[in-house]
Amino acid sequence: MEIEIDEKIFQICKKHIRFFKSQLLDADYDYFKDKSQDEWNIMYIQSCLLETKNMLKLKNKLLIGGIKSTYINDLFYTILKYNFKHEHGLFSWYEIETWDVPSEMIKKTSTKYTLI
Repeated sequence: MEIEIDEKIFQICKKHIRFFKSQLLDADYDYFKDKSQDEWNIMYIQSCLLETKNMLKLKNKLLIGGIKSTYINDLFYTILKYNFKHEHGLFSWYEIETWDVPSEMIKKTSTKYTLI
């Protein structure tokens, strides 16, 4: 699934993403060395959403940077819902076909048409 994220968010967090990247490369260079900048950006956002205090810090940083609260809330909700679906293997048949979800990831399905 592709999520379109306003590029301004990554400009606001540029310094933090660079620090995040250096920490992960120091921890396991061979695993992270071939990641694209887009992958680094989304990994940074996802890691910030793992803990409530980090989510609030990121939200405040984005609000100060001029990103609207409704956009931030929608973005966070979409990413958290996507992560939940992958973690628990809960997909609709539409999502399975559209996102080409591997069968080993599917634990439970639904026939409801839902989009994230």
